[in-house]
Amino acid sequence: MNFAQLIADACRRHPGKAAIELLRTDGAVETITFRELDHLAILSARWLVEHGINPGDRVALLADNDGHWIAAYLGALRIGAVAVPLDTAYKAAQVGIVMGH
Repeated sequence: MNFAQLIADACRRHPGKAAIELLRTDGAVETITFRELDHLAILSARWLVEHGINPGDRVALLADNDGHWIAAYLGALRIGAVAVPLDTAYKAAQVGIVMGH
């Protein structure tokens, strides 16, 4: 069982429980339940497939570390793609080098 399958299993077993809690800069806590995370991961996986991503393809993730980033990561794993997290501190030239441009 891989990481994406473990999370999907947790989503089935604990749909209403908090999967992610993020402390915002204003002090508020954003909670994403397992049900919500599973839904976002499914949407991400669907979007990737619709845009031609296949098993084994690399998917670059360049975004703030939040619930949507995690869902995109899980979505890539669900379809068998390879998630490649990029540092948001990278400048455009650095991203270009990583991306092979």
